[in-house]
This record gives sequence, structure tokens and C-alpha cells, in this order.
Amino acid sequence: MNFDIIEIIPDLSNESYHERDEISSSFIKSVAIHSVYHALHDEIDNMAALEFGDYFHRSMEGCLDETTEVFDDSDIKRQIYEAEYKDNPKYAGESPQKLMDKNIPMTNDYKQWDYEERQKISKDLIKANDKSKILKMRDNVLQDEIVSQMMSQYDYIDELSVIAVDRESGIHVRVRPDRLFYDKGGDPLNPLFWKCVIDWKTTTDITKVAKSVFKYRYDLQSIFYCDVLGIDYSNFYFTFVEKQLQHEVQNVTISKDNTIDRAIKDMELAFKDIERYLTTGDTRRSAQQILEL
Repeated sequence: MNFDIIEIIPDLSNESYHERDEISSSFIKSVAIHSVYHALHDEIDNMAALEFGDYFHRSMEGCLDETTEVFDDSDIKRQIYEAEYKDNPKYAGESPQKLMDKNIPMTNDYKQWDYEERQKISKDLIKANDKSKILKMRDNVLQDEIVSQMMSQYDYIDELSVIAVDRESGIHVRVRPDRLFYDKGGDPLNPLFWKCVIDWKTTTDITKVAKSVFKYRYDLQSIFYCDVLGIDYSNFYFTFVEKQLQHEVQNVTISKDNTIDRAIKDMELAFKDIERYLTTGDTRRSAQQILEL
């Protein structure tokens, strides 16, 4: 698709960016997966996971380091372990503290409860365990061969907000690359110098990143960003880092022709649905071709 950049904003806060009216990649992905209706009514199911990812992004931007203040949530966690495992025969006779020491995993429901309880105490302080884990993840990413090569080859700017318009539909869109690389000594606000993008992703299992790419339509995100920014599809990298174990790193690009073709087709269909909604208010999914299995 063809876009014209109409505004480049270097110091827009994350909150202000998400309050803007332009169509984002998250909205487009939701339309492609479901419909405009779903995109308009999407709710975040797991705020705890979102919080962790946000802290990781902050660490990559240098906004979270060894000096960042933490708080002790052990009392909350002890309540969670006691509530979750007190009737589980597998852990009979073991105190909540022992379960905590063993780092027995909590279910998503209780992780959400943990998040909500901590929010009542503070919206800014990070858990000590999360801070330690995130800093190790950050260090592994920075030591990754591909990431370190790009950081030495180019200059970069984080969280640059770019506003554009689709030439065909007139729909206004916005993108915000996690890290945008540009020629050394070049102007970061001049698209002629832009070379490649990294989008940071955290994952629970590094061996399943390919599945995640298609489940969450990261392929569509990559194509959309590249079309807006005017960079080659193969120069958009998803850098996945594992939350567990050794915090392994895996870089992913969308470069196979059939994957690119599918993403372009689905993005065009999503834009048609969005255009119809903006024109008529219809939020339904458009008629799709026969699904051949």
C-alpha cells in the first residue's frame, strides 16, 4: 500500500500517542483477525503481561536500570499462593513461603489479581523479581549478534511517532517503531535516512515464536510499518526474548514471498473494512473468499 507521511513527532509520550485518533497497527490487526467491531471493543485480558512488556521496553530505552526503585510484594504473593494451592494435594503441607521459594508458577487469574493488588499500592514501582529478570533479558538482547551489529552500524531513535495518510482511501494512520535505525550522522527525522526497525517482543517459549507471529498477525504489522516508513520488508526485525530459563533471543523477519503476499492481501481487506466503517458505520466483517483447508 502507498502512504504519504504528514507528520513526524520525536518527543510524543506513549500515553499521548495512544490517545490520538489515527488508525494504529493494533487496530488493523484486530480488524484482520476479527472485524472492526472487535477492534473498537477490544479489551486487554492480561494487564500483568502488558505491564511486564512495558517495563521491558522501558529497559531497552534506558528508562529502567539498576537504580530503579522496587517494592516488596511478598505479602500479596503469599496470599496468592495460599489461596491457589491450599487445597491442592500436590502441595499438601507446604507453606506459602516454601511455594514462593520454589517459584511455583501462578495461574493467569492470580497474576491478574497480583497486578491489581499492586496497583493499589503503587502504579510506578516494579517488583524486585521482575526488575532482575528484565535487566538480564535486556543484557541478552544487547549482546545478540544481529542487534549489536545494527547498533554499531547505524544511529537509532526510540519511539518515534510517525503520522501518515493512505493515498487511496485517505485514512490517517500512525506508527511508533520501538527502535528506528538510520544512517550514521543522518537526520533521524528525515525518512531518506531510515534503514531498518526493531520491534521488541517478550515470549514464554522461544521455540514458538513462529506460531506467535501468525497468531497475533505480527506479519501484518511488519508490512504495515514498512509501507508507512518506506523501508524494505526484510529490514523489519522482531526481536523476541524469552522470559524464562536463559532468556534466549530470536530475531524474525517477514521475508518469504507467500507470507508477504498474504499479509498485504489481509491488510488491504482490513483497510476496506475500515473505510466502509468510516463511511457507513458498518462494523461487520466483509465477505471473505472461500476458506480452503
